Amino acid sequence: LLDGSSITFSQLQGNTVLLVFFDTTCPECQLQLALLDGVVNQFAERNFSLLAVNRGQSREEVTQFAEKKGYNFNIALDPDATIYSLYATQYVPRCFIIDPLGRLIARSVGYSTDEFDLLKDVILNNLQN
Repeated sequence: LLDGSSITFSQLQGNTVLLVFFDTTCPECQLQLALLDGVVNQFAERNFSLLAVNRGQSREEVTQFAEKKGYNFNIALDPDATIYSLYATQYVPRCFIIDPLGRLIARSVGYSTDEFDLLKDVILNNLQN
């Protein structure tokens, strides 16, 4: 993570996880990232975790970007895109919703408000089950 700590998926087990891959220079990513604090707040009292993973940029670049934007959610670094390559070969933003048992239950490529609203609905429905 940007703060130097580490996180593993086993630590997130039992939570519904929104995994977001992004690049700070991607306009669609920037639109989506601007909504993530709201998602964290919306599901704050639930078993929900957000992990935004930067694809291919340095700690310095991502830290400056996150500080400038005032983001308060977990941002992880993937400087050589190793983690990203487990999920995809191209395109950001890319979102995945993982259920409390570690199963992939939804995914999206790109950004639109309608698509993002659908992802939030999937999270909400999963949290209610």
